[in-house]
Amino acid sequence: MLDAPIFFDGSGGVVRTIFSAALMYVAIVIAMRLFGKRSTSQMNNFDWIVTVALGSLMASGILVADVTVLEGVAAMYTLLGLQWLLTHLLRASDTATRTIKSKPTLLVLNGKILRPALVRERIIEEEIYAAVRQAGYSRISDIAWIVLETNSKLSVISCDQAASDPDMLRNVAGAGQPEDRRSPDQVTVHG
Repeated sequence: MLDAPIFFDGSGGVVRTIFSAALMYVAIVIAMRLFGKRSTSQMNNFDWIVTVALGSLMASGILVADVTVLEGVAAMYTLLGLQWLLTHLLRASDTATRTIKSKPTLLVLNGKILRPALVRERIIEEEIYAAVRQAGYSRISDIAWIVLETNSKLSVISCDQAASDPDMLRNVAGAGQPEDRRSPDQVTVHG
């Protein structure tokens, strides 16, 4: 193991790496134009998987001598093609969407933390409070909703914002009935 070169193993490997990197770079730029911006976004878990895999495939095509540039490009384009097909299937079929994609989940409703939802989604309260602070609020009572989105981000909606469009919780797991979604200032108390 100590016999293997660490810093330099001749100019052939360096030239191959530079040439491979340039070709893989061009291939990924063309792929992004062909398959669209979503290919490297992180809109959901599937997009994240493809993004990570693309990085690994690029590295393999650049640094692993046993993997040719053409093999690396073929693997990248196959993944991007499968992602493209999946997104079109999801757009065309509600059944496929329900089967494959997760739903956003309501974690806070009208300033109250929905602890069963936190347990199901493996979120801790400290993450909720951090999201509230990052959104610029100092009290959770100012928050109408916190939603764990399908891309794993937390959306924080204040009571003022929620009053403008309570339908924003449509298709959100745990949102309940439309009357349950109202912000506190929309609730009329009869007495």
